[in-house]
Amino acid sequence: MFRGGFSGIYHRLWALSGSMQQGPKIFIIGFNKTATSSLHQFFERNRLPGVHWDHSHLVQCFERNIRDGKRLLSGGRVQARNFVRPSAYEDRTVFSDMTNPHTDQDPKDFYKRLDSDYPGSKFILNTRDAESWIRSRFKHEQGHFVRKQLKFYGLDDSGTGREKLKSIYRKMHEEHHRDVLDHFRDREDDLVVFDILKDDIQKVVDFFEGIYVLKTRRYPHVGRTRR
Repeated sequence: MFRGGFSGIYHRLWALSGSMQQGPKIFIIGFNKTATSSLHQFFERNRLPGVHWDHSHLVQCFERNIRDGKRLLSGGRVQARNFVRPSAYEDRTVFSDMTNPHTDQDPKDFYKRLDSDYPGSKFILNTRDAESWIRSRFKHEQGHFVRKQLKFYGLDDSGTGREKLKSIYRKMHEEHHRDVLDHFRDREDDLVVFDILKDDIQKVVDFFEGIYVLKTRRYPHVGRTRR
């Protein structure tokens, strides 16, 4: 969950230049702590406006629209204070870190509906091996994220409780990746799998060739946790 000011800086530049790229929506459907912040900034620096986490307002918008029977981005507006002016979700292109730390809500709960609501969209399954992902999640926000998760799952903040949470995460990781690959089976033009520890950002650039012009040098590394 990135709280820095880069998004605001680039949004200000766009407001002046008016030269954002146009094309299909991009949904980054890996869990948080799989380079979601870096990918968000990469696309922003390539003039593709995004919404990253937005202090859980993104997920809350999804949930509200599921309840009301509307498309998931309907009525959403960027709440982050580093934007020049309020911006409608539907006017933006890239969406990442669909997480509510107080619940178990994340991309696994929304990607199929996004695929249905926004035909022709492109999806990135950003990933890493389960154990390094779990270690990174446990360090996220100096442990505050995990403490919220322990509370949600009704687990004690103890060695036993934390081991149980790790088991939940392992199962979640395995099932999400299996389900995504099954959902996009025979749709290689709609999904790219990006292993943040093994793949070069060029893989993402190549996937979007002919759709968006992307420069690899604009890929940062934000919020990286030592393995």
